[in-house]
Amino acid sequence: MKNDSTVLVGLDVHKDSIVAAYSVGLGEVQVLGNVG
Repeated sequence: MKNDSTVLVGLDVHKDSIVAAYSVGLGEVQVLGNVG
């Protein structure tokens, strides 16, 4: 399938906060934001 892509999602979890980020394939990481 030509149009398949992989999206990687990461969570950095700490006692007081969580940061979410994603990357399409091996591209640049984009931080979505934090909670807490």
